[in-house]
Amino acid sequence: MLDFLERHTPLRFQLTTEGDPLDGNAGGKTFGRMVTTAPLRLRRSPLPHVYIYQEVIGDDPYHYPLRVALRLAPRIVWRWLTGARTKGAALITGLLAGCLAHGCRLETAARVERLNHSADGGVIKPGLAGRGV
Repeated sequence: MLDFLERHTPLRFQLTTEGDPLDGNAGGKTFGRMVTTAPLRLRRSPLPHVYIYQEVIGDDPYHYPLRVALRLAPRIVWRWLTGARTKGAALITGLLAGCLAHGCRLETAARVERLNHSADGGVIKPGLAGRGV
């Protein structure tokens, strides 16, 4: 799935050093499955998403803001200068950019009443309330 997203959207993903939330369960891993989005260039945003998830977890800017800001200053300044954002802002913007680039139509305030299926059972489009789609 991540390979598909990287091929069809501007998103890029990076591994984090965190393990699975339930790594004690069968198939759980202590490292190598959790991912975060790489910084993505966006138009200026009021959201201060300048740290990637791994920097928040590993460097802890909330408890050591000055130390972390000084240590990561070159990255943070570069992200600020290029308009790059991280975490949720990058994820949602990247997904929307990929959808729009592939001709998706966006609907707001649309209630899905059913899912329309292809002959092999795959979902091909939603049935939206009041639109007959």
